[in-house]
Amino acid sequence: MLLDMEDKRVFADFQGLTTAMESHTKMLQEYIKDCEKTLDDQQKILDEQQQMLMLEFQLKQQSQAPQARLQYETDIQSNEKKDFIKKREEGVAEALILYQQTFKKELNDLSIEEPDMSEEMRKRSAKRIAKNSCKSFLKGKLDYTDDEADEFLDFS
Repeated sequence: MLLDMEDKRVFADFQGLTTAMESHTKMLQEYIKDCEKTLDDQQKILDEQQQMLMLEFQLKQQSQAPQARLQYETDIQSNEKKDFIKKREEGVAEALILYQQTFKKELNDLSIEEPDMSEEMRKRSAKRIAKNSCKSFLKGKLDYTDDEADEFLDFS
């Protein structure tokens, strides 16, 4: 009987522990559910914040796009202008060389072909031929207008 009493007491203790464990399990399950709900809520908040940041970033990019495009176009225009100036400078050097060579050649040719012509007349004629040759070069290679070519040749 004593053993039976002892068994009953152990059984009661075991039932008490089981009941306590079930109670703690329920409390832990509720705590886990609360934690999961809190995580879901936090995730929703983070998703909303991420969307807001993405929208802000897109707006910032869109607001900077015209400025970036303007800078890009300005850079292209600047490079085109530099290329144009370089082409003109190189062409002007060629034009001056052409003018000098044509003038010397024509002066030499005229002294052979027209020995009776005065030196002053040969120089004028050679200068006119060299000018016309140089003007054609400036108009053809450098896209000068007639006025620009005349102005350049008068200045030179």
